[in-house]
Amino acid sequence: MASLSTSATLLLPSRLQSNQFTMAGKSRVIVILKSHSRSSHCFNTKISCSAALPQTLKIVQTTIAKQLSVDENTVAPATKFADLGADSLDTVEIMMALEEQFGVSIGESGAENISTVQDAADLIEKVKAAETTN
Repeated sequence: MASLSTSATLLLPSRLQSNQFTMAGKSRVIVILKSHSRSSHCFNTKISCSAALPQTLKIVQTTIAKQLSVDENTVAPATKFADLGADSLDTVEIMMALEEQFGVSIGESGAENISTVQDAADLIEKVKAAETTN
């Protein structure tokens, strides 16, 4: 019977530890996610999965630039409304313009979590998808 050997390289941050144990003649590596820092959390990671189509993002960028009277080139996906000089009233007006532009109803609860251009485009796609399935 042939022997099968598998190896893998595991890269861990320095504050995490990896322990190797031998059990019944077989070596096993067990990774223990244990923080060596004193903070109450180990990782602060934001994963972004963009749901917006490129054409939706473009329309959102154009609409926001028009609403805020800014150069469209300054309206990047990661740009926060506040960085464009928008206050809460401006944000409401932007969302109303986007509702009109896309023929959707976002509502207050959806608009509360919007802080970037990409957030707005993703929300538009989410609302469009929800309205087509209903």
